[in-house]
Amino acid sequence: KNYKIFVLTVDTLELVNTLSYSNDGWGITNDLNGYIYTSDGSNKIYVYNNQFQLIRDINVIDRTSKSISHINELEYINGSIYANIWLHDVIIKIDPITGFAD
Repeated sequence: KNYKIFVLTVDTLELVNTLSYSNDGWGITNDLNGYIYTSDGSNKIYVYNNQFQLIRDINVIDRTSKSISHINELEYINGSIYANIWLHDVIIKIDPITGFAD
């Protein structure tokens, strides 16, 4: 729990930058537009720009508007965020605009 992010080059894994991060790191992914999405085990996904400045957060809810917590292990695929729910054999598909999960 050092709350640090290490930015590395893709080819050589050389350290480029070290950034501070104030949340627990449960999951992280990025999209093709340079946005970074992180989870901290709550019902929120945090959206950062490529300078790691917080842009907004996404409140993840089901179709009945009930919050979904313990969001973990994020993957961005074809315009959606996929996540598992910690301690459950479940993968959810999250709309990154609305926060609705299927």
